[in-house]
Amino acid sequence: MKKFRNTVRPALASTLLLLFLIAVCMLLSFIIVLPLWKWASSSPSTYTYAVLLLASALLVFKAVTFIRKKGFTVFLRRTLKTLSVLLAVILPLFMLSKGSRLWALILFLVSVLLYAGVCVVFKKIQQD
Repeated sequence: MKKFRNTVRPALASTLLLLFLIAVCMLLSFIIVLPLWKWASSSPSTYTYAVLLLASALLVFKAVTFIRKKGFTVFLRRTLKTLSVLLAVILPLFMLSKGSRLWALILFLVSVLLYAGVCVVFKKIQQD
C-alpha cells in the first residue's frame, strides 16, 4: 500500500499542478482578451489603427536593432530579397486568382529577375 501511495502521489501532484496552470492561463487570457474583444467590437476602426500602430512600432524597433547589430547594407539586402520573394509568390497568385495567367507569369519572372539583380548588386558592393 505504501508503494502504491508513493507512486500515485507524484502523479496526482503533477496532474493537479497541470490543472492549476491551465486554470491560471484561462483566467489570465480571459482578463487580457475580454477588454480587447469589447474594444474591437465596439469601435473596430480605432482598434485596427491601434493594432497597426503597435505592429508598425514593433517592425521599426526590430529594424533599428537589426541595423545596429548587422549594419545597413545587410539589412537592405535581406529586406530587398525578402520583398522580391514575397512579390514572386503573392502577385502571381493574385493574378492567377483573377484569371490572368500571362500577367502572373510575367510578374513571377520580373520578381525572379529582381531577386537576381539584388544578389548581383550586393555582391558587387561587398567586393568593393
